[in-house]
Amino acid sequence: RVVIPEGVTVIRRSFFYQCVNLRELTLPSTLEHIEPFAFYGCIGLEKVNLDQCIRLERIDEFAFTNCSKLKHIQLPSSLKHMGPAVFMGCKQLLTLNFSKASQLNVLPEHLCMDCVELEHVELPLYASMIETSAFSNCTNLL
Repeated sequence: RVVIPEGVTVIRRSFFYQCVNLRELTLPSTLEHIEPFAFYGCIGLEKVNLDQCIRLERIDEFAFTNCSKLKHIQLPSSLKHMGPAVFMGCKQLLTLNFSKASQLNVLPEHLCMDCVELEHVELPLYASMIETSAFSNCTNLL
């Protein structure tokens, strides 16, 4: 289990890249930005508290790609930007919930591509565009 202390505002590029033994991650409420590949390939990661990151505005490309044990993601209302393929290859992901109050209006390409177990997505109220292949190969979505 990793606990990032309060006061941290950025998780840098590739900081936890392929940390295969990381199981649980507690992020601070002060977090504002997750850079590209920050948690890429953390195949043991089962739980992350993104919804508690009340200042989180940006999650960059491939941030959680291939975190194959993640099951539930709740995103905060502060989120304004997501890069491509943030959750691509999260094969056990069941739910992805955006806050209705989120200012995010574009769901990026390949956002949840190959999330084959994904059953439920709650979109932000102001989402006006879903880009190419955002939910490609999400065979359990109805």
